[in-house]
Amino acid sequence: MIVGAAELLERDAAAGGSRESKELIERIYDAVGRWRETDAAGFDIDPSGLLADGRSFEGPRALAELLRADGRFVRHLTERLLVYALGRGLDAADRPTLARILADLDPKKPTLPGIVRGIIESDGFRMRRADTR
Repeated sequence: MIVGAAELLERDAAAGGSRESKELIERIYDAVGRWRETDAAGFDIDPSGLLADGRSFEGPRALAELLRADGRFVRHLTERLLVYALGRGLDAADRPTLARILADLDPKKPTLPGIVRGIIESDGFRMRRADTR
C-alpha cells in the first residue's frame, strides 16, 4: 500500500514521533538533499500541508518560512542541538546560554549556522568536560 505525504504527516502527529516524518523526508528529498517531484513509486508529490495549529503551506519554502516565523520551533531546535553538543540534558544553569544564543540570532531570519555558531561560542560548549568513562 502506498501512503501519501499528507497521511504520513497525520500519522506522525498522532503518534507524537518522528518515524513517519523521517520516512517522508527520505521520500521527498534525494540522497543529496534535492527536492523530488515524484516519489520512489513514480507518483507526484503533493508539497502542500496543514500544521496542527491550522496553518497551511504549499511547498518546502513556505513550510520553512512558517517554521522560521514560529519562535517555538527555533527555540526547540536550539535546545535539541545544545543538548547534543553538550552531551547532556539542559538544566537551569543553561537557561542564560540558551537565551543568549536565541538573542544573537537575526529575529527575522534565524539560521542553522547562526544557532551552531552560538552553541560553539558558548562557555558551556567550550568548557565541557571530556567523557571519562
